[in-house]
Amino acid sequence: MIDFYSKKLREDAIKMAEQFYTNCGISVIRIKQKLQFVLGLETYMDFSKDLKTFISSKHKNYRLFYYKDSNLLLRGDGFLVPSVSMEEYIHIISPYLVPYLGEIFNEDDYFIFILEFKTTAPEEKSNILTEFSNNIISLLNKFRLLQNQLANFETEAVCNLIGFASWTYAGYSYYIEEKKRQNNKQTSLESNYKVPSNTCLIDFKKSYTIKEFISKIKNLENAARTNLKFSCAFQYENNEGTKTLREELLPIYDYLIKIANIDSNDSLYKQDTIINLGLKDDPFDAKIDNTIIEVTLALDQKEYKIRRHLCSLHGYTNMPLDFRTYNQLLIDSFPLPIIEAIKRKCNGKYQDENKRILIVQTLYEFADNNKLLVKAWIEYIKKNLPPNNFIQIILLVDDTPFFIKSSNNDINITI
Repeated sequence: MIDFYSKKLREDAIKMAEQFYTNCGISVIRIKQKLQFVLGLETYMDFSKDLKTFISSKHKNYRLFYYKDSNLLLRGDGFLVPSVSMEEYIHIISPYLVPYLGEIFNEDDYFIFILEFKTTAPEEKSNILTEFSNNIISLLNKFRLLQNQLANFETEAVCNLIGFASWTYAGYSYYIEEKKRQNNKQTSLESNYKVPSNTCLIDFKKSYTIKEFISKIKNLENAARTNLKFSCAFQYENNEGTKTLREELLPIYDYLIKIANIDSNDSLYKQDTIINLGLKDDPFDAKIDNTIIEVTLALDQKEYKIRRHLCSLHGYTNMPLDFRTYNQLLIDSFPLPIIEAIKRKCNGKYQDENKRILIVQTLYEFADNNKLLVKAWIEYIKKNLPPNNFIQIILLVDDTPFFIKSSNNDINITI
């Protein structure tokens, strides 16, 4: 029975690979180290800007998709696909459609480019990939990545190439199906992920004691863990209730727990202190005594669509490739979105800015879940911080706070 399933998986993987390479070409760059550390964030920002310009440009003979992965073929992503040798693979798929493939190392970054051809002629496809790869090499040379042997193209003798093609094509298939539905004016596949807007209506009052506020948030957190519909709505629905909870109330809660130390003897506030909530009606998100808390989000407005797909059963696997490209370009741009979020609030010209604490919220995944990269962000942001009168500026990475500007220089928070 095991042999039967192994054979079936192998056959399905080969079939999916054939379908993928009928429509697409692929080019993979292996970067041996995190470019943010090697180039420094200043130069890395220039590199990512040039890369975004190249990817976002319209190309005559193909459509370009792009994303990165640090565990290229080592991750199954739901596919239990056996390895095949490169020799076996070449007998199935024409080798000119895979001009460059990187070695497989867990610690490296792989820049993955997928080209959707607008031609069916094999020779034209081959020429397109060669021209594309030469253009990428020119960009790498501009930043001396090839000269310093930080980036390269290599061919493995044996690899899980079929598994990779299967995984990638799952996302590509979803994209093709979605495009057909849009062309036929049918309901988008995204509607399958929608949760009724009244699933997560949140009835918050304008004021609580701090103890009452923390208790209410904790109850909502428990509901999110135990109620599937609530959990899904909290993760990706974009109605006012869930947006307010995600983007305002939870950061305020994290501030009280992590910064104000409300549950400790060193708390900045007493449990019976009143906290007033703005709830979109007032020019603040929260007010405690004479301190005003302002919360902002360092994310793109479309980011909730990415959350929606990541919360689905297959996560990245069935995400349309244009969504993956959009999300990767956003990740590559950090920490610039954090600085832009701060600038927007500084331009607000609050008359009471010297009474306000600014909390900037973002996601740990934008730092590739890398603690050292978050620390590099902080230093870069401090050097590029616009003039302001905020008491404190706090970066909230998921639920972990970092001081960008502090009223007490001795305070230091780390992951």
